[in-house]
Amino acid sequence: MDIFSKKICFIGSGNMTRSILAGLIKEGMPAQNITVTAPSDHKRKKLKEEFNVIETNSNRDAILNSEIIILSVKPQMMQLVCEELNDMDLSSKKVISLAAGIKIQKYELWFNQKLQLIRVMPNTPSLIGQGVSGMFAPHFIDQSFKKMTESLMSSIGKTIWLKNEEQINDIIALSGSSPAYFFLFLQAMQEFASTLGFEEKEAKEIVLQAAQGSIALANFETNKSFKTLRENVTSKGGTTAAAIENFQQNNFENIIKESMNAAIKRAIQMENEF
Repeated sequence: MDIFSKKICFIGSGNMTRSILAGLIKEGMPAQNITVTAPSDHKRKKLKEEFNVIETNSNRDAILNSEIIILSVKPQMMQLVCEELNDMDLSSKKVISLAAGIKIQKYELWFNQKLQLIRVMPNTPSLIGQGVSGMFAPHFIDQSFKKMTESLMSSIGKTIWLKNEEQINDIIALSGSSPAYFFLFLQAMQEFASTLGFEEKEAKEIVLQAAQGSIALANFETNKSFKTLRENVTSKGGTTAAAIENFQQNNFENIIKESMNAAIKRAIQMENEF
């Protein structure tokens, strides 16, 4: 399935829709093959102005004129959106959901029919083409649809296929929520730098460059584990060793694991709320 020859509609016009649109257009997708919908005239028209795509306030019209439907609305709005369309025959359509906390069986209940549906969980760095998207497809989904979904999400970053639907919750903790973990760590470093007398802007630049350099080094020395890389900059009895020892005495690694597990538990709770 060649994604660039297909008609696609986005139900929802938020940041993730914009990210994928930007990636698709950059990769050569014809703008006239893409329709975006949203209740907000401002959001739709802004996307039309930026990418020259088709815009409409009718989800029904968008679906009728598309082969691939991308559900990109907030989870709390998803049931309403789906149930308003459950009299439509979607047997010839391919559906991709970007929402957390909603299992495939829920979509089939709300749409009142069996669906060709793949769940995708991207993260916010997708906004600049540096995202990670975890994807799950039921066993009956054909390979052409899977390849199309992979091509779609590869336009905004890296992709990984998940073994089962439960792993969607795991990938939320691992990549979906993790940008916030990194930002919290950077925030703490910047705030401490400010107490040392560095200007806020200067502190941010130092912390960002240290982080970017560390990531670049890890990407360059891919044969080395994170543990080895950390040990390579930790001289016995030195300043880095003192900092690492303090982290470990305060159970830093366990805090990370417990926090990620909290994200997984919350994702599971959300599945029971919708």
